[in-house]
Amino acid sequence: MTATVALGKHAALTIYFRPGGDPAAGHSQTANIGTFASIVNGKPSPDFPRGWAITVSHGVAVLVEEGSGLDGGPSCLTSAATRHFINS
Repeated sequence: MTATVALGKHAALTIYFRPGGDPAAGHSQTANIGTFASIVNGKPSPDFPRGWAITVSHGVAVLVEEGSGLDGGPSCLTSAATRHFINS
């Protein structure tokens, strides 16, 4: 199933940077719309593999965050490096 939801005017945008694809060395950081869009529209990479969580309130996205994958979030499904780290 696919759904489309508008991005709220003041939505919080968070990315999770994994230097060299290493989730343990990574960190979450806020992003402006330009940085966020370039990562979302870019090709998956070890530093930013696919995996997002969206919080919707009153019909608009108020929080869009790239998962670290460390807590079983969405990125662990697509990042071999994260799966390896979790299973180590």
